[in-house]
Amino acid sequence: MIKTCNVCNQSKSIDEFYIMRDSKDGHDYRCKTCSKKSRKYYSTRKSKKSLSECIAINILQRLSIPHLKTRIGGLHKKPDLLCYGCVFVEVKLSNKNKRGGHLFTMTKAQQNKGYADLYVLIAREDDGTKRYFVVPEIFMHERRGGLNVVIDSNYGNSRTGKKLKKYQNAFHLIRDEAEKKMASSRDIAKECGVTP
Repeated sequence: MIKTCNVCNQSKSIDEFYIMRDSKDGHDYRCKTCSKKSRKYYSTRKSKKSLSECIAINILQRLSIPHLKTRIGGLHKKPDLLCYGCVFVEVKLSNKNKRGGHLFTMTKAQQNKGYADLYVLIAREDDGTKRYFVVPEIFMHERRGGLNVVIDSNYGNSRTGKKLKKYQNAFHLIRDEAEKKMASSRDIAKECGVTP
């Protein structure tokens, strides 16, 4: 029996395809060669920093904000960065789509409240310019799994665009959140009778 690979479009023997019980014919849609190439590509990609993380790290370094990379191996169980040792920051990058907007999506884990304290949204325009928005967690969770917004010069006519305008380049929110958490921990220490 002969089957055509959906990736390389070559007709090959059915033995050249991995078994996949969920498919109609019981074999993978990719040949073994294409499957191996794909696996190799994604395994090397997971170990590297994503483009959004690199952009955010460069900005944080310029602003002298202490940070650590927290996500390991491409898993989305923890936010991307930890700033000031107590503020979890998730970074999202979106290129301009055909409708002229930007779509920032979240995985199931990222949709849980308490996943991150702040989100850094990077909106990349067609000409390569970037706009940065530092938004609190509550802003993202109002949107049920994703934020789709048109970010033009006047931030669109939508309520979301107008709300987003006040968060542009608001990297001071990271420091404010850290100060709030540190003050809270000092208050708890005083209540317990522990001197910091």
